[in-house]
Amino acid sequence: MDLLRPDQILTLAAFLGGLGLLWWLVIRNRGALTARIAQDRRLRVLDRVGLGPGDHAMILRVDARDFLLVRLKGAPAVLHPLDPAADARPEGVQ
Repeated sequence: MDLLRPDQILTLAAFLGGLGLLWWLVIRNRGALTARIAQDRRLRVLDRVGLGPGDHAMILRVDARDFLLVRLKGAPAVLHPLDPAADARPEGVQ
């Protein structure tokens, strides 16, 4: 009694080959796929950093405006709009 017949080995090899080809296509076109998925979204998380257990800060983009969201355990979330002109100013200039 054979554990694997030749037709089963061939089917498994074809399946793994197709899966490998699909993986290679996704990796190769990752940027285009990501852009297509995020194309119509109004809200995006640009960055997120953990401040402690259960605490984090995020930079959100909503309709081309950036916001800082700070969420601390036991406190209400704070949402602060970020001024795009502040990024253009040199350091130390008010």
